[in-house]
Amino acid sequence: MSIEGIISDTHNHNWSVFSHQLPNGVNSRLQHILDETWRAAEMVKEKGGDTLIHTGDIFHVRGSVAPSVLNPTVELYSRIYNDLGLNVYLLAGNHDLEGNNSSTLGNAGEALTGAGVWVISNVFADEKNKRLFIPYFDSCDKVREHIEKFIRDKGSDAGEIAQWCLYMHAPLNGVLSGIPDHGFSPDELQAYGFKRVFCGHYHNHKDFGVVVSVGALTHQTFSDVGSKAGFVLHELETGLLTHYTSNAPRFVDFDPEWDEMETFEQVNGHFVRVRLESATNEEVEEVRKFLNEQGAASVQVIHVPKVEVSREGGSSIEAGASIRVSLHDWCRARGFDEVVGIESQKIMDEVEAKV
Repeated sequence: MSIEGIISDTHNHNWSVFSHQLPNGVNSRLQHILDETWRAAEMVKEKGGDTLIHTGDIFHVRGSVAPSVLNPTVELYSRIYNDLGLNVYLLAGNHDLEGNNSSTLGNAGEALTGAGVWVISNVFADEKNKRLFIPYFDSCDKVREHIEKFIRDKGSDAGEIAQWCLYMHAPLNGVLSGIPDHGFSPDELQAYGFKRVFCGHYHNHKDFGVVVSVGALTHQTFSDVGSKAGFVLHELETGLLTHYTSNAPRFVDFDPEWDEMETFEQVNGHFVRVRLESATNEEVEEVRKFLNEQGAASVQVIHVPKVEVSREGGSSIEAGASIRVSLHDWCRARGFDEVVGIESQKIMDEVEAKV
């Protein structure tokens, strides 16, 4: 039985929030990512598979990869290739690129070529294994052009197309709540007739049937609260897809309505954020102590004064939410791609976590 493992959006990086330097010099949260990558590769090997596919954003900072991130990453993928004997495909995501569209010269992932990784910076059709790879482009129309050209090149033979799987790094509608549709719909991608379509880019795993959002390998910021992180195994012959939840710490918003058992399950070993209104310093520290006793890996307490602020039109919202709403409205008013809004929210998460 032929099995492939699929991971995505690992965002290897020296994360500053809730991290420390390990004795070997590696950032602790980068190590979580490396460990989960190895876990996925080992699972592929254990299940009898021979292929690990990364659908983009192996790195986090566009146009700049620190040696302390690059070197452990290269070492890990060398082990996956040499020690486990897996074929590894790495698709370019937007965070891997110096420019707006994928190219060999501008893809930081090309540094892994020497580690035995098949780095995909340009559209690539793997005829032997019936896999079509499309790296990141800054518009869905460019991706559509490549898909439609591939189908034409195959003579628009539905039977032939149905033998192929498509792997891409692009926005997929319906994956993230609160994000307006601006990418591909699952129905549109399914209509092309591929056996399966796997999308990287959005940090939430969601299975639409033929079309799948792979999701990020681990949580990275508080914008990932509630999302499903991990990796998938795909049985090519049967089409069976199995999602394995990440073992790395999650980002969690504390809910005071949780009972004792749920509190422990949600908090223990994870990064926890709690919002308090009109609390004293003593109450803040009491909450922090309680969460630490429940085994929280780290605790962020946001003290939000309960203040009403007026906005144009006579409406009012809580002060703690006003900046986020205003930032989102500002991005939309200037016609920025929705991805800009998402990234700005992630920056706010990191800023808040440092407070």
